[in-house]
Amino acid sequence: MKIFITGASGFIGRHLVPKLLGAGHQLTVCLRDPSKEKAAFVGCKLATGNFATDRTATDWLPRLKGCDVVINLVGIISESPGQSFENLHIKAPIALFQAAQQAGITHIIQLSALGADQGAETAYHKSKRQADECLRSLAPHALVLRPSLIYGENAQSWQLFSAISALPVIGLVGGGKQLLQPIHIEDLTAAIVTAIAHPPQHTITIDAVGATPISFARLMEQLRKPITPRPAFTFDIPVTLVKALPGSPTSQVQK
Repeated sequence: MKIFITGASGFIGRHLVPKLLGAGHQLTVCLRDPSKEKAAFVGCKLATGNFATDRTATDWLPRLKGCDVVINLVGIISESPGQSFENLHIKAPIALFQAAQQAGITHIIQLSALGADQGAETAYHKSKRQADECLRSLAPHALVLRPSLIYGENAQSWQLFSAISALPVIGLVGGGKQLLQPIHIEDLTAAIVTAIAHPPQHTITIDAVGATPISFARLMEQLRKPITPRPAFTFDIPVTLVKALPGSPTSQVQK
């Protein structure tokens, strides 16, 4: 397959690209500045694209010529100057999906997030959901993957959780009773490779989660054990207080 992939320079992309190449696929990797990252993508065709500025189908259409599959891995946890949820999660992905439709590409994989559903509460999840819904209306063989917390080598969120677990005092939202189902990066990338080999017969949404639920409090305990034998002092943070904060952090709670 000839695959066009965005967000390949991120954590998931760095693990996925070698697997796709190993499976014999031909990749066009879209990067903001290919000249700075070409050494990391040997064996791939490089294309220039920027989700912050490329927000129309005409921006993306020429880049998709000859491709069979489109994979969108672009995502940010929080906004920063020049990088907004509106552009990176909504306008640019929708433009990409529309361009794929115009190019006759029906097999599209969108990496969304667990919680980007009708119950979404944060700006992060709402923006992801908006692009997901657009894709479902456009592509007959699309796959929307909504992963839980992803762990594995160099996973930033996992490193952050490990750092939090090592603190002498840890605040637990809602007492840390929320259940998570972390998924390993190897399992997630394997699912994507399989989805390319066996495209869905119709557009589907899959929550990509690990096999075993674990509470956030218990996760903190397990991550802390290899670091220090001393238990942390914990205190509860009311859920209502967190929800009231502007730009409250995203949740990876399994619903």
